[in-house]
Amino acid sequence: MCVSAKSRARGVTLIELLITLAVLAILVAIGFPSMQEAFRTNRVSAFSNDLLAAAAYARSEAIRRTGEVAICASPDPTAGGSDAVAAAATCSGLDWSRGWIVFVDADRDGQRQPGEEVLRVGEPHGFLSAQGSTSFVLRYDRLGRAVGLPAAQTIDVRSIPCEAGRPARRLVGVSLIGRVSVDSTIRFCP
Repeated sequence: MCVSAKSRARGVTLIELLITLAVLAILVAIGFPSMQEAFRTNRVSAFSNDLLAAAAYARSEAIRRTGEVAICASPDPTAGGSDAVAAAATCSGLDWSRGWIVFVDADRDGQRQPGEEVLRVGEPHGFLSAQGSTSFVLRYDRLGRAVGLPAAQTIDVRSIPCEAGRPARRLVGVSLIGRVSVDSTIRFCP
């Protein structure tokens, strides 16, 4: 039996291609907003976890060095250099999303002075807002206890933009004894 050339060379018609593209466009339109929300939520979670890790690092370094080590929000975490030994980095403000530093607090005053070693730097995050309830420096002594913390603190980490009704917030809590934790309650943007 002879097979005709027409039946062997069958391809995709223009109508089939247009229908496939229309279905693909609908799927992308449905999935894109939820993907954006997932990215925002992941950025908030990652930043919150970075703060937890930095606090744990500061505490362990205080114990290891048998001296005070502190972590604070810093408007200029890499001032004076691009490496972790930022010569001019200072502690200031409520905005942790602009960056933070972990440093050896040799004079135990809760502020980074020139000559006090910067151990770790948190880079600024442009797609987040992380506002502390007050301006504070979390200091750990040689036994790993928090010192000089006047009250429990919170850091409200939000995605930017934080659209009303979206679950793009986390609260990072700092207890009086220096325990840092992330509230697992789902928080929605106001």
